[in-house]
Amino acid sequence: MYPDNVLQSFFFQFLFSHPIHIHTFNDYLARRDVQWMGPIYHLLGLSVGLLQQGQDHSYIYDPEHDRGGDDYRQLRPVPRKKAYAAHITYGTNNEFGFDYMRDNMTGNPEELVQRPHNYTIVDEVDSVLIDDARTPHKELRFPRIGRRRGR
Repeated sequence: MYPDNVLQSFFFQFLFSHPIHIHTFNDYLARRDVQWMGPIYHLLGLSVGLLQQGQDHSYIYDPEHDRGGDDYRQLRPVPRKKAYAAHITYGTNNEFGFDYMRDNMTGNPEELVQRPHNYTIVDEVDSVLIDDARTPHKELRFPRIGRRRGR
């Protein structure tokens, strides 16, 4: 699927001004994919954001930014809200999930970081949905159906 079909999906969604979230299995894959595909997206006029765990800031792909070192080359530090404002935002399931929870717990609209959810692509879907499924993102409550035991 990667990168031809994904690129076509991105561009189609971009034409309709829908932000795209890409869930990857870990921070390394998210960062690698932003650096790998960033030049193509930039050429197409698309902005790319990156969320990384355990950091005070997020990143935007910027071909002119030279941070030094290969790990974060061409990645400019920005506030998390700006990374979400990009056309395409890469991150892990945990980062998207916990940002969603924080946004739903705040009473101040200025503190919200995510935009409305329109389109998500899950890379390594088996890893994200099966291996990483042990990470709860929101409390689910189900109505009781039927009778309790012993009645």
